[in-house]
Amino acid sequence: MLGVLSLQGKADEYGCSQKNDDMEEIIEQILLADVLVFATPIYTWQATAEMKAVMDRMFGLGKFYGGTPHNSLNKNQSFALIATCGYEINYGADLLDEAIRRWCTHSRLPYLGMYAVRDEDNLASFQAESAIVGARKFALQILAK
Repeated sequence: MLGVLSLQGKADEYGCSQKNDDMEEIIEQILLADVLVFATPIYTWQATAEMKAVMDRMFGLGKFYGGTPHNSLNKNQSFALIATCGYEINYGADLLDEAIRRWCTHSRLPYLGMYAVRDEDNLASFQAESAIVGARKFALQILAK
């Protein structure tokens, strides 16, 4: 238990062993949000490297692992996902959707779901009326929760 806590820092502070970037400032902004919406294209069944790096570094918000007492610095926050992919949604975006769902379950945080659009015609898919209407509908669903 001591090893886990030393990696994650103090119980009431963001903790990460990496200190040579802007992540602590990014975390401050993340903690101001009621809902954090991850938005990313999906190239190989996962978020972009930059998005995945932020997600991995958010581990320091959870102050628990295994048998340690549960505490999250972002315990009042919800999560959602907006994604684009080249495959059918249930094949191209399902793994990232499930990863965020499991992260939320593990962290005891609400997952508000995913909105995804398949890129079938070189970015025009995202500008189609159906994609815009779907994104608005998803945003309203998030606001309602």
